[in-house]
Amino acid sequence: MTVSAENPQLSIDDFTTNGEVAQGEVTVSGTSNREDGTTVFIEVLGQNENVIASDEAEVNGSTGEWSTTIDMSDVETGTYTLRADDDEASASLEFELVESVSTPTEEPTPTEEPSTDEPTPTEEPTTDESTPTEEPTTDESTPTETSTSTPGFGVIVALIALIAAALVAVRRD
Repeated sequence: MTVSAENPQLSIDDFTTNGEVAQGEVTVSGTSNREDGTTVFIEVLGQNENVIASDEAEVNGSTGEWSTTIDMSDVETGTYTLRADDDEASASLEFELVESVSTPTEEPTPTEEPSTDEPTPTEEPTTDESTPTEEPTTDESTPTETSTSTPGFGVIVALIALIAAALVAVRRD
């Protein structure tokens, strides 16, 4: 007879947009390594860990996923913590509840990325001769300045992800 055991694990999928969630119905999901039908208790906590909204979800044993929808249309805007707990493991995620979430425009960033490749070949001839250096540098300075925007999610999302990872690590200990 072989017996194997593993520590209970529970996680929350990031349901925010840059750390923000719009008022209304919010779908929250995550994963767990618990058996099929395990109940996950989901709570939205305000200041002093007051429960603002709550719901339950069941773990789908074949996929290890759970999901529920919480109505936060009547909840005031502010900073909240979503906590998921199944009596063996827990996870939490902090978010900002706002009236509406602005959708970030990330399409200009990819079109600017190829223009960053163009200055690279012009830099090679500029190293060879000093007179042609001034002409291409003047022509390429404008695209180089516009391509300095950071592609991806940005610093705020990276910090939120870091904080969430730290919270999960602390909760496991």
